[in-house]
Amino acid sequence: MQPDLSHLTKQTTNTTAYPVVAVTYALGKTAKSAKNAVVSDFLTWILSTYAPANADALGYAPLTGAMQTAGLAQAKKVNSK
Repeated sequence: MQPDLSHLTKQTTNTTAYPVVAVTYALGKTAKSAKNAVVSDFLTWILSTYAPANADALGYAPLTGAMQTAGLAQAKKVNSK
């Protein structure tokens, strides 16, 4: 079953704007280390604190619901082994 992403649609009042979609990726290692712990904490903070509070003001659609939960689960895999 595909997730309902309709809430991620952003509309603009600028009639000359071209709708561009930007995807952001993050890579992290699962091996235990101090650096990987920082990466895991950073990704968790971005997904759970910073992005939800700032996405709209920056012109982005925040991840919510199942999509945010999936992202947080991936962030927890960094520094997990």
